Amino acid sequence: MKKTNSFQYDLVQNNIHWFIQLRWLTITTILTACLISWIFYPYIHKKFHFPVHEFFWLALALFILNALYLIHSKYIIPKKNFHAYWNLYIQIVIDLILVSVCTYLTGGIETPFIFTFLFHVTLVCIFLNKIQSFFFTTISVLLTETFIVLEFFQAIPQKSLILTDFKIKIYQDADYIIFYIVSIFFISYAIWYLVSTLSDRLKKREAMLAEYNDKLVAVSKERSKFILIAGHEFKAPLAAIQSYAHILLKEYHGKLPEPIAKVVTRIYERCNKLNIQVKEMIQLANITSMAAQDIVKTPCNMKEIAEKIIASLKTIASEKQVSLHFSLEPAFVYGNEEQLEIMLSNLINNAIVYSKEQGEVKVTLKKDGQDVELKVQDRGIGIAPENLEKIFEEHFCAKNAVLHNKYATGLGLAIVKNVLKNHDGNITVESELDKGSTFTLYFKELRNEKNIDH
Repeated sequence: MKKTNSFQYDLVQNNIHWFIQLRWLTITTILTACLISWIFYPYIHKKFHFPVHEFFWLALALFILNALYLIHSKYIIPKKNFHAYWNLYIQIVIDLILVSVCTYLTGGIETPFIFTFLFHVTLVCIFLNKIQSFFFTTISVLLTETFIVLEFFQAIPQKSLILTDFKIKIYQDADYIIFYIVSIFFISYAIWYLVSTLSDRLKKREAMLAEYNDKLVAVSKERSKFILIAGHEFKAPLAAIQSYAHILLKEYHGKLPEPIAKVVTRIYERCNKLNIQVKEMIQLANITSMAAQDIVKTPCNMKEIAEKIIASLKTIASEKQVSLHFSLEPAFVYGNEEQLEIMLSNLINNAIVYSKEQGEVKVTLKKDGQDVELKVQDRGIGIAPENLEKIFEEHFCAKNAVLHNKYATGLGLAIVKNVLKNHDGNITVESELDKGSTFTLYFKELRNEKNIDH
């Protein structure tokens, strides 16, 4: 319930600020019209009577009111829907009064400007519910028609924008005035019904999608929680089985018959693969279970992180007979060091593992404008064009990857993608089968030297 109320409050506040921004645009338009009328006064006043002074004071009043709305919405409104709604209601009512005054000053029924109130009818139908929008539609219709009736009975001066007797002739025909008033009534309520009905349907659909999204988020969190628990539960027994298998294969208790040795080897290899998979599943669950805004971020030295990962993977590269080359420029990003290390470890490890013997892996770190560019190149097995869009999916393994690496889990690049998502980074992939792949990562460079710990 609290979450719903908070959402409604935020929505009302957004609507208030939207109206305030639109009003600044209206004030600018009115003042521009006054300026144009003043500059081209000799020409305009031959055909039109534009009330410059009245509109100037109207714009000034609107400016003061808008400033008060802004101050009230930012500094006075407590987090209660009641106060926020009344701010919005007062804005709409005063706007409708000012729109009616504007249409009156610009000639009323003799010009199309009289229908500008329909913009407000449309807006209130979008932002408010059906009953509220009906109430404000009724106010706008009454205000517009009141000015027409008052002018007809000469209770107020008849204002004319066009320097002809056109308006005088209109007001001499009572039947036409009745027809005009009835037309405004039916057009206004027809627009109210159509827009408010469509708006209600869209709001219901939006609420449904928000509910489904909340359920998906909850399911994702439960899944991550289950993976973390299950992964930690599996780690100890798997390590025990693997260590026992290792002892048997080392023949500390005597030589094993060949058939048994084959079975124990398979057990050892399967345990090794499961250990890798459990480790990566736990890493992925940890990374995806946290929202990007909840991650603890600090200035990170990408050069030091890359050097650390490369040093840790040199043994694997040597075993695979793959040469590691790197060119690293000093560069800082704002991020979570642990996640960045996991991401780089997965990416460079993949480049080594999927390289051919006597292969080569290049790691390049440099600044590119306002970005930090990290490139990992290999001359390995490559990726088929049809698989390029799938490689970041969880548990996806291409056929050539499985044949080349029996320990493939399909989680490494999924981890890379999620870390990049948490750091607002991007990645591009270029690859050719049997020629190799190039992964290029982009991060926003941290330029504020005060935040960098040298």
